[in-house]
Amino acid sequence: MGRTWTVANPSRTYSRLRELAAHPKDFVLYLARQECGTKIFRKKCIEYARRLLGHTSITTTQRYMHLDEKELADAQELIDSWTWRKFYSTGHSFIFCRRARLVPGGSWEPGVFEWPAISSEGRDENIGAMPHVAFVTFSGFRIREPELLELGMTLPGLQARGNALAHLPALGLLTLAGMLPGDWTCSYAIVSRWDENLITQIADEHPTLVAISALTASILEAYEFSARLRAMSLCTVLGGLHVTCCPDESLRYCDAIIVGPGELVWPQVLSDAAAGALRPVYQSAGIETEETWPVPRFDLLGAKPQRFTLQTQRGCPLACSFCGASRLLGSFREKPAENIRQELRAIRAVDPDPLIELADDNTFAGSCDWNKLLDVLQESGARYFTEADWRIGERPDLLQRLAPSGCVQILVGIESLIFRYPGMGQKQAELDRIMDAVLAIQGAGVAVNGCFIVGADGETRASLDRLVRFLLDSPLADVQITLQTPFPGTALHRQLAKQGRLLPGRGWPWYTLFDVTYQPDGMSVEELETGFRDVLKVVFARDAAVRRDGLRKQIWRGNARLRQ
Repeated sequence: MGRTWTVANPSRTYSRLRELAAHPKDFVLYLARQECGTKIFRKKCIEYARRLLGHTSITTTQRYMHLDEKELADAQELIDSWTWRKFYSTGHSFIFCRRARLVPGGSWEPGVFEWPAISSEGRDENIGAMPHVAFVTFSGFRIREPELLELGMTLPGLQARGNALAHLPALGLLTLAGMLPGDWTCSYAIVSRWDENLITQIADEHPTLVAISALTASILEAYEFSARLRAMSLCTVLGGLHVTCCPDESLRYCDAIIVGPGELVWPQVLSDAAAGALRPVYQSAGIETEETWPVPRFDLLGAKPQRFTLQTQRGCPLACSFCGASRLLGSFREKPAENIRQELRAIRAVDPDPLIELADDNTFAGSCDWNKLLDVLQESGARYFTEADWRIGERPDLLQRLAPSGCVQILVGIESLIFRYPGMGQKQAELDRIMDAVLAIQGAGVAVNGCFIVGADGETRASLDRLVRFLLDSPLADVQITLQTPFPGTALHRQLAKQGRLLPGRGWPWYTLFDVTYQPDGMSVEELETGFRDVLKVVFARDAAVRRDGLRKQIWRGNARLRQ
Protein backbone atom coordinates (compact mmCIF):
# COMPACT_ATOMS: atom_id res chain seq x y z
CA MET A 1 0.00 0.00 0.00
CA GLY A 2 2.96 2.34 0.46
CA ARG A 3 3.77 4.34 3.51
CA THR A 4 1.68 7.07 5.07
CA TRP A 5 3.35 10.45 5.56
CA THR A 6 2.37 12.99 8.16
CA VAL A 7 3.15 16.62 8.82
CA ALA A 8 4.32 17.68 12.27
CA ASN A 9 2.77 20.77 13.81
CA PRO A 10 0.54 21.86 10.91
CA SER A 11 0.18 25.62 10.70
CA ARG A 12 -2.93 27.55 11.60
CA THR A 13 -3.55 28.15 7.89
CA TYR A 14 -3.37 24.47 7.09
CA SER A 15 -5.60 23.52 10.01
CA ARG A 16 -8.23 25.98 8.78
CA LEU A 17 -8.11 24.55 5.28
CA ARG A 18 -8.23 21.01 6.51
CA GLU A 19 -11.32 21.81 8.53
CA LEU A 20 -12.98 23.60 5.59
CA ALA A 21 -12.21 20.93 3.03
CA ALA A 22 -12.32 17.93 5.37
CA HIS A 23 -8.86 16.82 4.23
CA PRO A 24 -6.77 14.80 6.67
CA LYS A 25 -3.24 16.19 6.49
CA ASP A 26 -1.54 12.88 5.68
CA PHE A 27 -3.73 12.37 2.62
CA VAL A 28 -3.11 15.90 1.34
CA LEU A 29 0.63 15.35 1.57
CA TYR A 30 0.37 11.86 0.11
CA LEU A 31 -1.50 13.08 -2.94
CA ALA A 32 0.98 15.91 -3.43
CA ARG A 33 3.97 13.59 -3.19
CA GLN A 34 2.49 11.18 -5.70
CA GLU A 35 1.76 13.91 -8.18
CA CYS A 36 5.21 15.44 -7.79
CA GLY A 37 6.95 12.06 -8.04
CA THR A 38 5.20 11.06 -11.23
CA LYS A 39 5.60 14.53 -12.80
CA ILE A 40 1.85 14.99 -13.18
CA PHE A 41 0.79 18.63 -12.88
CA ARG A 42 4.09 19.25 -11.05
CA LYS A 43 4.07 23.04 -10.81
CA LYS A 44 0.48 23.51 -9.68
CA CYS A 45 0.51 20.58 -7.27
CA ILE A 46 3.56 21.84 -5.43
CA GLU A 47 2.02 25.29 -5.03
CA TYR A 48 -1.33 23.92 -3.85
CA ALA A 49 0.40 21.54 -1.45
CA ARG A 50 2.42 24.45 -0.06
CA ARG A 51 -0.74 26.44 0.64
CA LEU A 52 -2.63 23.47 2.07
CA LEU A 53 0.26 22.47 4.34
CA GLY A 54 0.86 26.02 5.52
CA HIS A 55 4.48 26.19 4.35
CA THR A 56 5.86 29.67 3.74
CA SER A 57 8.24 28.44 1.04
CA ILE A 58 7.83 26.11 -1.91
CA THR A 59 11.35 24.90 -1.09
CA THR A 60 10.07 23.51 2.22
CA THR A 61 7.27 21.66 0.48
CA GLN A 62 9.66 20.23 -2.10
CA ARG A 63 11.79 18.79 0.66
CA TYR A 64 8.71 16.96 1.98
CA MET A 65 8.01 15.70 -1.53
CA HIS A 66 11.36 14.10 -2.20
CA LEU A 67 10.75 10.46 -3.20
CA ASP A 68 13.19 7.57 -3.39
CA GLU A 69 12.71 4.73 -5.90
CA LYS A 70 10.68 2.59 -3.49
CA GLU A 71 8.34 5.47 -2.70
CA LEU A 72 7.94 6.23 -6.39
CA ALA A 73 6.95 2.63 -7.04
CA ASP A 74 4.43 2.73 -4.20
CA ALA A 75 2.95 5.98 -5.50
CA GLN A 76 2.74 4.65 -9.05
CA GLU A 77 0.99 1.52 -7.85
CA LEU A 78 -1.66 3.59 -6.13
CA ILE A 79 -2.10 5.89 -9.09
CA ASP A 80 -2.55 2.87 -11.36
CA SER A 81 -5.23 1.53 -9.04
CA TRP A 82 -7.14 4.78 -8.83
CA THR A 83 -8.96 6.84 -11.43
CA TRP A 84 -7.49 10.32 -11.63
CA ARG A 85 -9.03 13.22 -13.40
CA LYS A 86 -8.04 16.82 -13.99
CA PHE A 87 -10.65 19.48 -14.32
CA TYR A 88 -10.74 23.25 -14.31
CA SER A 89 -12.78 25.58 -12.14
CA THR A 90 -12.31 29.34 -12.50
CA GLY A 91 -8.81 28.84 -13.86
CA HIS A 92 -7.60 26.40 -11.18
CA SER A 93 -6.34 22.89 -11.92
CA PHE A 94 -7.45 20.21 -9.47
CA ILE A 95 -6.89 16.54 -9.01
CA PHE A 96 -9.61 14.39 -7.62
CA CYS A 97 -9.85 10.72 -6.78
CA ARG A 98 -13.13 8.88 -7.38
CA ARG A 99 -12.44 5.88 -5.13
CA ALA A 100 -10.57 6.34 -1.85
CA ARG A 101 -11.38 6.07 1.81
CA LEU A 102 -9.59 6.35 5.11
CA VAL A 103 -9.39 2.98 6.87
CA PRO A 104 -8.57 2.28 10.55
CA GLY A 105 -4.93 2.97 11.28
CA GLY A 106 -4.79 6.08 9.12
CA SER A 107 -3.94 4.60 5.71
CA TRP A 108 -5.93 4.96 2.49
CA GLU A 109 -7.42 2.44 0.13
CA PRO A 110 -9.86 2.66 -2.82
CA GLY A 111 -13.13 4.08 -1.64
CA VAL A 112 -15.02 7.33 -2.07
CA PHE A 113 -13.21 10.66 -1.90
CA GLU A 114 -13.67 13.85 -3.83
CA TRP A 115 -11.70 17.09 -3.76
CA PRO A 116 -14.25 19.94 -3.63
CA ALA A 117 -14.15 22.34 -6.54
CA ILE A 118 -13.81 26.09 -6.21
CA SER A 119 -16.57 28.17 -7.67
CA SER A 120 -16.40 31.82 -8.56
CA GLU A 121 -18.96 32.53 -5.83
CA GLY A 122 -18.71 31.70 -2.17
CA ARG A 123 -14.96 32.19 -1.82
CA ASP A 124 -15.37 32.09 1.97
CA GLU A 125 -16.37 28.43 1.75
CA ASN A 126 -13.24 26.98 0.11
CA ILE A 127 -9.57 27.37 -0.62
CA GLY A 128 -10.22 30.52 -2.59
CA ALA A 129 -11.10 32.21 0.69
CA MET A 130 -7.40 32.49 1.55
CA PRO A 131 -6.24 36.06 0.88
CA HIS A 132 -3.33 35.98 -1.53
CA VAL A 133 -0.83 38.49 -2.95
CA ALA A 134 1.03 37.95 -6.22
CA PHE A 135 4.27 39.95 -6.11
CA VAL A 136 5.77 40.79 -9.51
CA THR A 137 8.88 42.88 -10.06
CA PHE A 138 10.22 44.00 -13.41
CA SER A 139 13.99 44.08 -13.58
CA GLY A 140 16.82 43.24 -15.94
CA PHE A 141 19.70 44.84 -17.82
CA ARG A 142 18.13 47.04 -20.50
CA ILE A 143 19.69 48.91 -23.42
CA ARG A 144 17.74 50.54 -26.26
CA GLU A 145 20.47 51.77 -28.62
CA PRO A 146 21.07 48.85 -31.08
CA GLU A 147 24.83 49.25 -31.57
CA LEU A 148 25.44 49.52 -27.85
CA LEU A 149 23.21 46.50 -27.21
CA GLU A 150 25.27 44.43 -29.63
CA LEU A 151 28.47 45.72 -28.06
CA GLY A 152 27.31 44.71 -24.59
CA MET A 153 26.98 41.11 -25.73
CA THR A 154 30.59 40.93 -26.89
CA LEU A 155 32.56 42.72 -24.16
CA PRO A 156 33.26 40.33 -21.27
CA GLY A 157 33.67 43.02 -18.63
CA LEU A 158 30.47 44.85 -19.58
CA GLN A 159 28.51 41.64 -19.90
CA ALA A 160 29.60 40.50 -16.44
CA ARG A 161 28.42 43.77 -14.88
CA GLY A 162 25.12 43.55 -16.75
CA ASN A 163 24.52 40.05 -15.45
CA ALA A 164 25.25 41.20 -11.91
CA LEU A 165 22.71 44.03 -12.18
CA ALA A 166 20.08 41.74 -13.71
CA HIS A 167 20.29 39.25 -10.82
CA LEU A 168 19.91 41.70 -7.96
CA PRO A 169 16.68 40.80 -6.13
CA ALA A 170 14.03 43.49 -5.66
CA LEU A 171 14.19 44.10 -1.93
CA GLY A 172 11.03 46.22 -1.72
CA LEU A 173 8.55 43.47 -2.57
CA LEU A 174 10.41 40.87 -0.50
CA THR A 175 10.09 43.24 2.45
CA LEU A 176 6.34 43.65 1.94
CA ALA A 177 6.02 39.86 1.69
CA GLY A 178 7.67 39.68 5.10
CA MET A 179 4.84 41.78 6.53
CA LEU A 180 1.99 39.53 5.40
CA PRO A 181 -0.34 38.36 8.18
CA GLY A 182 -0.34 34.64 8.98
CA ASP A 183 -3.53 33.91 7.04
CA TRP A 184 -2.21 35.44 3.79
CA THR A 185 -0.31 33.52 1.13
CA CYS A 186 1.85 34.90 -1.66
CA SER A 187 3.83 34.17 -4.81
CA TYR A 188 6.88 36.03 -6.11
CA ALA A 189 8.15 36.50 -9.65
CA ILE A 190 11.09 38.45 -11.11
CA VAL A 191 10.62 39.10 -14.83
CA SER A 192 12.14 41.31 -17.49
CA ARG A 193 9.08 41.12 -19.76
CA TRP A 194 5.53 39.91 -19.28
CA ASP A 195 3.68 37.51 -21.56
CA GLU A 196 0.38 35.68 -21.59
CA ASN A 197 1.88 32.74 -19.70
CA LEU A 198 2.62 35.05 -16.78
CA ILE A 199 -0.89 36.51 -16.99
CA THR A 200 -2.37 33.00 -16.86
CA GLN A 201 -0.12 32.03 -13.97
CA ILE A 202 -1.21 35.06 -11.94
CA ALA A 203 -4.89 34.60 -12.82
CA ASP A 204 -4.74 30.95 -11.74
CA GLU A 205 -3.71 32.08 -8.27
CA HIS A 206 -6.91 34.11 -7.86
CA PRO A 207 -4.98 36.81 -6.00
CA THR A 208 -6.68 39.27 -3.71
CA LEU A 209 -4.06 41.75 -4.89
CA VAL A 210 -1.19 41.93 -7.40
CA ALA A 211 1.68 44.10 -6.12
CA ILE A 212 4.00 45.38 -8.87
CA SER A 213 7.29 47.23 -8.81
CA ALA A 214 9.51 48.41 -11.66
CA LEU A 215 12.46 50.62 -12.46
CA THR A 216 11.96 53.69 -14.63
CA ALA A 217 13.27 51.84 -17.70
CA SER A 218 10.70 49.06 -17.24
CA ILE A 219 7.79 51.09 -15.91
CA LEU A 220 5.83 51.09 -19.19
CA GLU A 221 6.08 47.30 -19.22
CA ALA A 222 4.67 47.30 -15.70
CA TYR A 223 1.86 49.64 -16.73
CA GLU A 224 0.84 47.35 -19.60
CA PHE A 225 0.97 44.33 -17.32
CA SER A 226 -1.18 46.04 -14.70
CA ALA A 227 -3.71 47.18 -17.30
CA ARG A 228 -3.96 43.65 -18.68
CA LEU A 229 -4.66 42.24 -15.21
CA ARG A 230 -7.25 44.93 -14.47
CA ALA A 231 -9.07 43.96 -17.66
CA MET A 232 -9.50 40.56 -15.99
CA SER A 233 -10.95 42.22 -12.84
CA LEU A 234 -7.79 41.65 -10.80
CA CYS A 235 -6.75 44.41 -8.40
CA THR A 236 -3.26 45.87 -8.82
CA VAL A 237 -1.10 48.18 -6.73
CA LEU A 238 2.12 49.84 -7.94
CA GLY A 239 4.95 51.24 -5.86
CA GLY A 240 8.63 52.13 -5.91
CA LEU A 241 10.85 55.08 -6.80
CA HIS A 242 9.27 55.87 -10.16
CA VAL A 243 5.72 55.68 -8.82
CA THR A 244 6.67 57.93 -5.91
CA CYS A 245 8.09 60.53 -8.33
CA CYS A 246 5.29 60.23 -10.92
CA PRO A 247 2.12 59.42 -8.94
CA ASP A 248 -0.44 60.97 -11.31
CA GLU A 249 1.01 59.14 -14.29
CA SER A 250 1.18 55.78 -12.48
CA LEU A 251 -2.36 55.93 -11.12
CA ARG A 252 -3.79 55.76 -14.64
CA TYR A 253 -2.70 52.14 -14.98
CA CYS A 254 -3.61 50.51 -11.66
CA ASP A 255 -6.16 50.43 -8.88
CA ALA A 256 -3.86 51.93 -6.27
CA ILE A 257 -0.38 53.35 -5.82
CA ILE A 258 1.95 53.59 -2.83
CA VAL A 259 3.86 56.87 -2.60
CA GLY A 260 6.94 56.63 -0.40
CA PRO A 261 8.09 53.67 1.73
CA GLY A 262 5.55 50.88 1.37
CA GLU A 263 6.07 49.41 4.84
CA LEU A 264 4.28 52.27 6.54
CA VAL A 265 0.99 51.77 4.68
CA TRP A 266 1.12 48.09 3.66
CA PRO A 267 -1.11 46.80 6.51
CA GLN A 268 -3.81 49.26 5.47
CA VAL A 269 -3.44 48.29 1.81
CA LEU A 270 -3.97 44.62 2.70
CA SER A 271 -6.96 45.39 4.88
CA ASP A 272 -8.59 47.49 2.18
CA ALA A 273 -7.83 44.94 -0.55
CA ALA A 274 -9.40 42.12 1.48
CA ALA A 275 -12.50 44.28 1.96
CA GLY A 276 -12.64 45.19 -1.73
CA ALA A 277 -12.20 48.85 -0.87
CA LEU A 278 -8.77 49.92 -2.14
CA ARG A 279 -8.10 53.65 -2.04
CA PRO A 280 -6.37 55.18 -5.09
CA VAL A 281 -3.37 56.60 -3.20
CA TYR A 282 -1.56 55.43 -0.07
CA GLN A 283 0.83 58.14 1.07
CA SER A 284 3.53 57.13 3.54
CA ALA A 285 4.12 59.55 6.38
CA GLY A 286 5.85 59.54 9.72
CA ILE A 287 9.20 58.31 10.96
CA GLU A 288 10.31 54.69 10.74
CA THR A 289 10.74 52.84 14.00
CA GLU A 290 12.18 49.42 14.72
CA GLU A 291 8.80 47.85 14.12
CA THR A 292 8.79 49.05 10.51
CA TRP A 293 12.01 47.19 9.58
CA PRO A 294 10.44 43.80 8.77
CA VAL A 295 12.58 40.83 7.75
CA PRO A 296 12.23 40.31 3.97
CA ARG A 297 11.06 36.93 2.65
CA PHE A 298 14.42 35.82 1.26
CA ASP A 299 13.09 32.27 0.98
CA LEU A 300 10.96 33.39 -1.98
CA LEU A 301 14.15 33.72 -4.06
CA GLY A 302 14.52 29.94 -4.30
CA ALA A 303 17.03 27.42 -3.02
CA LYS A 304 20.33 29.22 -3.78
CA PRO A 305 20.15 32.65 -5.42
CA GLN A 306 23.27 34.09 -7.05
CA ARG A 307 23.22 36.91 -4.51
CA PHE A 308 21.05 38.60 -1.92
CA THR A 309 20.35 42.26 -1.21
CA LEU A 310 20.16 43.77 2.25
CA GLN A 311 19.76 47.35 3.43
CA THR A 312 21.57 48.69 6.50
CA GLN A 313 20.12 52.15 5.89
CA ARG A 314 17.75 54.02 3.62
CA GLY A 315 18.61 57.22 1.83
CA CYS A 316 21.84 59.22 2.02
CA PRO A 317 22.92 62.31 3.95
CA LEU A 318 24.30 63.76 0.70
CA ALA A 319 22.09 65.18 -2.05
CA CYS A 320 23.95 64.61 -5.34
CA SER A 321 21.85 66.20 -8.07
CA PHE A 322 21.87 63.11 -10.31
CA CYS A 323 20.97 60.59 -7.59
CA GLY A 324 17.71 58.73 -8.15
CA ALA A 325 18.24 56.15 -5.39
CA SER A 326 16.31 55.48 -2.20
CA ARG A 327 16.87 58.98 -0.79
CA LEU A 328 13.87 59.98 -2.93
CA LEU A 329 11.67 57.81 -0.71
CA GLY A 330 12.34 59.85 2.40
CA SER A 331 14.94 61.15 4.82
CA PHE A 332 18.13 59.30 5.73
CA ARG A 333 17.52 56.50 8.25
CA GLU A 334 19.83 53.84 9.67
CA LYS A 335 18.65 50.35 10.55
CA PRO A 336 19.35 49.05 14.08
CA ALA A 337 22.07 46.39 14.27
CA GLU A 338 19.72 43.81 15.76
CA ASN A 339 17.36 44.08 12.78
CA ILE A 340 20.30 43.54 10.44
CA ARG A 341 21.28 40.46 12.46
CA GLN A 342 17.78 39.01 12.03
CA GLU A 343 17.91 39.54 8.26
CA LEU A 344 21.31 37.90 8.01
CA ARG A 345 19.96 34.87 9.87
CA ALA A 346 17.06 34.68 7.41
CA ILE A 347 19.49 34.85 4.48
CA ARG A 348 21.75 32.15 5.91
CA ALA A 349 18.71 29.92 6.41
CA VAL A 350 18.39 29.94 2.62
CA ASP A 351 22.13 29.85 1.82
CA PRO A 352 24.70 29.17 4.58
CA ASP A 353 27.44 30.80 2.48
CA PRO A 354 25.71 33.81 0.91
CA LEU A 355 27.02 36.58 -1.30
CA ILE A 356 25.27 39.82 -0.32
CA GLU A 357 25.08 43.21 -1.97
CA LEU A 358 24.21 45.93 0.52
CA ALA A 359 21.50 48.00 -1.14
CA ASP A 360 22.73 51.16 0.57
CA ASP A 361 23.29 54.49 -1.10
CA ASN A 362 26.30 55.29 1.09
CA THR A 363 27.21 52.80 3.81
CA PHE A 364 29.11 54.23 6.82
CA ALA A 365 27.98 57.79 6.00
CA GLY A 366 25.65 58.07 8.99
CA SER A 367 26.15 58.77 12.66
CA CYS A 368 25.44 55.29 14.07
CA ASP A 369 28.25 53.23 15.56
CA TRP A 370 29.62 51.39 12.51
CA ASN A 371 31.44 48.95 14.81
CA LYS A 372 28.07 47.39 15.70
CA LEU A 373 27.25 46.97 12.01
CA LEU A 374 30.62 45.37 11.26
CA ASP A 375 30.26 43.09 14.29
CA VAL A 376 26.95 41.79 12.96
CA LEU A 377 28.32 41.30 9.44
CA GLN A 378 31.40 39.51 10.73
CA GLU A 379 29.32 37.18 12.93
CA SER A 380 27.24 36.15 9.91
CA GLY A 381 30.20 34.80 7.94
CA ALA A 382 28.79 36.32 4.74
CA ARG A 383 30.78 37.98 1.98
CA TYR A 384 29.39 41.31 0.86
CA PHE A 385 29.68 44.20 -1.59
CA THR A 386 28.58 47.70 -0.74
CA GLU A 387 28.57 51.34 -1.88
CA ALA A 388 30.34 54.09 0.03
CA ASP A 389 32.09 57.33 -0.77
CA TRP A 390 35.89 57.56 -0.95
CA ARG A 391 36.19 59.22 2.47
CA ILE A 392 36.23 55.83 4.22
CA GLY A 393 39.76 55.54 2.80
CA GLU A 394 40.81 58.25 5.23
CA ARG A 395 39.43 56.37 8.25
CA PRO A 396 42.09 53.79 9.25
CA ASP A 397 40.04 52.50 12.20
CA LEU A 398 37.24 51.58 9.78
CA LEU A 399 39.57 50.22 7.08
CA GLN A 400 41.18 47.67 9.38
CA ARG A 401 37.79 46.13 10.09
CA LEU A 402 36.33 45.99 6.56
CA ALA A 403 37.96 42.80 5.28
CA PRO A 404 37.51 40.81 8.52
CA SER A 405 33.80 41.72 8.44
CA GLY A 406 33.43 40.01 5.04
CA CYS A 407 33.67 43.05 2.75
CA VAL A 408 35.23 42.12 -0.59
CA GLN A 409 34.36 45.11 -2.80
CA ILE A 410 33.12 48.69 -2.49
CA LEU A 411 31.64 50.79 -5.27
CA VAL A 412 32.98 54.34 -4.98
CA GLY A 413 31.40 57.17 -6.95
CA ILE A 414 34.20 59.21 -8.50
CA GLU A 415 31.51 60.41 -10.93
CA SER A 416 33.20 62.77 -13.41
CA LEU A 417 36.65 64.09 -14.28
CA ILE A 418 35.23 67.26 -15.86
CA PHE A 419 32.16 68.28 -13.83
CA ARG A 420 31.35 68.77 -10.17
CA TYR A 421 27.74 67.85 -9.51
CA PRO A 422 25.81 69.95 -7.01
CA GLY A 423 24.87 68.34 -3.72
CA MET A 424 27.97 66.19 -3.27
CA GLY A 425 29.02 67.99 -0.10
CA GLN A 426 32.25 66.79 1.49
CA LYS A 427 32.41 63.99 -1.06
CA GLN A 428 33.65 66.64 -3.50
CA ALA A 429 37.48 66.67 -3.63
CA GLU A 430 40.48 66.74 -5.93
CA LEU A 431 41.14 63.54 -7.91
CA ASP A 432 44.56 62.93 -6.32
CA ARG A 433 43.04 62.87 -2.85
CA ILE A 434 40.29 60.52 -3.97
CA MET A 435 42.76 58.10 -5.57
CA ASP A 436 44.95 58.10 -2.43
CA ALA A 437 41.85 56.99 -0.50
CA VAL A 438 41.14 54.31 -3.12
CA LEU A 439 44.66 52.91 -2.67
CA ALA A 440 44.17 52.85 1.10
CA ILE A 441 40.92 50.86 0.75
CA GLN A 442 42.52 48.37 -1.61
CA GLY A 443 45.56 48.16 0.65
CA ALA A 444 43.16 46.87 3.31
CA GLY A 445 42.24 43.92 1.05
CA VAL A 446 38.98 45.36 -0.33
CA ALA A 447 38.64 45.93 -4.10
CA VAL A 448 37.30 49.28 -5.30
CA ASN A 449 34.87 49.56 -8.20
CA GLY A 450 35.24 53.13 -9.48
CA CYS A 451 31.94 54.52 -10.77
CA PHE A 452 32.02 57.16 -13.54
CA ILE A 453 29.25 59.13 -15.26
CA VAL A 454 29.72 60.06 -18.92
CA GLY A 455 27.93 63.01 -20.50
CA ALA A 456 27.92 65.71 -17.82
CA ASP A 457 28.00 69.35 -18.85
CA GLY A 458 31.39 70.16 -20.35
CA GLU A 459 31.88 66.68 -21.82
CA THR A 460 33.72 66.66 -25.17
CA ARG A 461 35.44 64.06 -27.28
CA ALA A 462 38.74 65.18 -25.77
CA SER A 463 37.44 64.66 -22.21
CA LEU A 464 36.23 61.17 -23.13
CA ASP A 465 39.69 60.31 -24.49
CA ARG A 466 41.20 61.61 -21.24
CA LEU A 467 38.85 59.38 -19.23
CA VAL A 468 39.95 56.35 -21.26
CA ARG A 469 43.64 57.05 -20.66
CA PHE A 470 43.01 57.51 -16.95
CA LEU A 471 41.08 54.23 -16.60
CA LEU A 472 43.59 52.16 -18.57
CA ASP A 473 46.38 53.24 -16.21
CA SER A 474 44.43 53.55 -12.94
CA PRO A 475 44.86 51.17 -9.99
CA LEU A 476 41.10 50.61 -9.75
CA ALA A 477 40.25 46.92 -9.40
CA ASP A 478 37.03 47.40 -11.36
CA VAL A 479 35.10 50.17 -13.07
CA GLN A 480 31.48 51.01 -13.77
CA ILE A 481 30.68 53.50 -16.53
CA THR A 482 27.19 54.78 -17.22
CA LEU A 483 25.61 57.67 -19.07
CA GLN A 484 24.26 60.62 -17.13
CA THR A 485 20.57 59.81 -16.71
CA PRO A 486 18.06 62.42 -15.44
CA PHE A 487 15.75 60.16 -13.48
CA PRO A 488 12.39 61.65 -12.48
CA GLY A 489 12.41 63.29 -9.07
CA THR A 490 16.07 64.33 -9.25
CA ALA A 491 17.44 67.87 -9.36
CA LEU A 492 19.13 66.96 -12.64
CA HIS A 493 15.80 66.06 -14.26
CA ARG A 494 14.23 69.32 -13.11
CA GLN A 495 17.20 71.30 -14.43
CA LEU A 496 17.24 69.69 -17.88
CA ALA A 497 13.45 69.91 -18.18
CA LYS A 498 13.58 73.60 -17.34
CA GLN A 499 16.25 74.12 -19.97
CA GLY A 500 14.21 72.19 -22.57
CA ARG A 501 17.00 69.66 -23.05
CA LEU A 502 15.08 66.42 -22.42
CA LEU A 503 14.65 64.53 -25.71
CA PRO A 504 10.90 64.27 -26.45
CA GLY A 505 11.23 61.08 -28.50
CA ARG A 506 12.98 59.18 -25.75
CA GLY A 507 10.63 58.35 -22.93
CA TRP A 508 11.02 56.18 -19.83
CA PRO A 509 12.21 53.00 -21.63
CA TRP A 510 15.36 54.94 -22.57
CA TYR A 511 16.24 55.68 -18.94
CA THR A 512 18.55 52.68 -18.72
CA LEU A 513 21.83 54.36 -17.67
CA PHE A 514 23.17 53.38 -21.10
CA ASP A 515 21.06 55.47 -23.48
CA VAL A 516 21.14 59.22 -24.15
CA THR A 517 17.93 60.95 -23.00
CA TYR A 518 18.89 64.64 -23.19
CA GLN A 519 20.69 67.16 -25.38
CA PRO A 520 24.35 67.45 -24.27
CA ASP A 521 25.72 70.97 -23.94
CA GLY A 522 28.99 70.48 -25.89
CA MET A 523 28.23 67.59 -28.24
CA SER A 524 25.42 66.33 -30.43
CA VAL A 525 23.36 63.35 -29.28
CA GLU A 526 25.04 61.20 -31.94
CA GLU A 527 28.51 62.33 -30.88
CA LEU A 528 27.84 61.44 -27.27
CA GLU A 529 26.42 58.03 -28.24
CA THR A 530 29.44 57.29 -30.43
CA GLY A 531 31.89 58.56 -27.82
CA PHE A 532 30.26 56.48 -25.06
CA ARG A 533 30.46 53.33 -27.19
CA ASP A 534 34.12 54.00 -27.94
CA VAL A 535 34.90 54.40 -24.24
CA LEU A 536 33.24 51.07 -23.47
CA LYS A 537 35.02 49.30 -26.32
CA VAL A 538 38.41 50.19 -24.89
CA VAL A 539 37.76 50.08 -21.14
CA PHE A 540 35.88 46.75 -21.24
CA ALA A 541 38.01 45.09 -23.91
CA ARG A 542 39.47 41.71 -23.03
CA ASP A 543 42.99 42.93 -22.24
CA ALA A 544 41.72 45.70 -19.95
CA ALA A 545 39.28 43.31 -18.23
CA VAL A 546 42.05 40.73 -17.69
CA ARG A 547 44.30 43.43 -16.19
CA ARG A 548 41.62 44.45 -13.66
CA ASP A 549 40.95 40.81 -12.87
CA GLY A 550 44.62 40.44 -11.97
CA LEU A 551 44.45 43.54 -9.77
CA ARG A 552 41.47 42.12 -7.88
CA LYS A 553 43.23 38.82 -7.25
CA GLN A 554 46.27 40.66 -5.97
CA ILE A 555 44.16 42.84 -3.65
CA TRP A 556 42.17 39.89 -2.34
CA ARG A 557 45.37 38.08 -1.38
CA GLY A 558 45.49 40.72 1.34
CA ASN A 559 41.96 39.88 2.49
CA ALA A 560 42.31 37.27 5.23
CA ARG A 561 38.60 36.46 5.02
CA LEU A 562 38.95 35.27 1.42
CA ARG A 563 41.92 33.07 2.29
CA GLN A 564 39.91 31.08 4.84
